[in-house]
Amino acid sequence: MKKSTKLMMMLGGIKEEYRGKGIDVMMGMKLLDSARKQNKTILDSHLIMEENPKMRAEYERMNGKIVKRFRIFQKSLV
Repeated sequence: MKKSTKLMMMLGGIKEEYRGKGIDVMMGMKLLDSARKQNKTILDSHLIMEENPKMRAEYERMNGKIVKRFRIFQKSLV
């Protein structure tokens, strides 16, 4: 059976009280190291909000690109 080379990241986060302490860097390094060991060549991350400049900057720093964009619209029905 053919194995996928894509790593799907569905959801992740760090509690506000632990942000800015390097935990995000350690988690990211472990994630990428593990992905490389499993021969993953594509990292697909979902649900990064346009209003989240820190996460967007991290993906842009790694030469990531937006391939799909989802938007939520809201309208009152009453």
